[in-house]
Amino acid sequence: MQALLLLLLSVSVGLAVSPPNVVLIISDDQGYPDLGCIGTKQLITPNLDKLAAEGVRATSFYVTWPACTPSRGSVLTGRYPQRNGLYDMVRNDMVNYGYKFSPEEYAVSAEMTLGLDVREVTIGDMLKKAGYATGCVGKWDMGQARRYLPLQRGFDFFYGHGNNGIDYYTHERYGVPSMFRGNERTQEDKGTYVTDVFRREALRFIGEHAGKKPFFLYLPFNAPHSASTFGEGTKESEKKKGEGAQAPEKYVAMYRGKVEDEKLARYCGAVT
Repeated sequence: MQALLLLLLSVSVGLAVSPPNVVLIISDDQGYPDLGCIGTKQLITPNLDKLAAEGVRATSFYVTWPACTPSRGSVLTGRYPQRNGLYDMVRNDMVNYGYKFSPEEYAVSAEMTLGLDVREVTIGDMLKKAGYATGCVGKWDMGQARRYLPLQRGFDFFYGHGNNGIDYYTHERYGVPSMFRGNERTQEDKGTYVTDVFRREALRFIGEHAGKKPFFLYLPFNAPHSASTFGEGTKESEKKKGEGAQAPEKYVAMYRGKVEDEKLARYCGAVT
């Protein structure tokens, strides 16, 4: 982490220009070959392909864990999960069996009591000390108790969810409203596709700070992570509707008849 900060500052000093703005975008549980530019699958990802064509492709880069929470903890701290203490997902596994937590139960569950150790230093902490405006928009996944939320971890702004995953439209995690603006829960955008919500808030943060002071935007999308929802009804066929990722119909329709089933079509639509 210190090495990254020194690199950014040394580049800016060496060129006698202002420190660079940084936007760190992360997708969630996306397979390595699931990009158009990789060329092994029929995925339509023009914007990501453009980034790859005009930037640097880190083809020998490895994450520290094959799923969300520990991997994100390493990105934020620059430390292995075994070092920063967040070495497994922070989630309530009883939802796997259809159990819905009451508000009282949820308040003392793992998702509300566990998180990234408060002694850990994040990239937000480092860049804020260096004079950056810092923002986090999207899936935080480092804990939902106030002490774990972004505003206490080096970020000036936060709009997103603190837990492992949500329904893309209700913004609930197995029935629990999960979106935060700052330190407070909100349902202001309920019903709006959450990827669009995160895009809007990211553009707003950039617009507020561009040309005024250097900014760091951490933009961890939840897509294409599976929707954390029980689905509709009780019949098995209806439950299937809630499995996998969710995406607007216009994107899902691009893949129907081209991939093996509806669940995969929704996943591809969420990536697109």
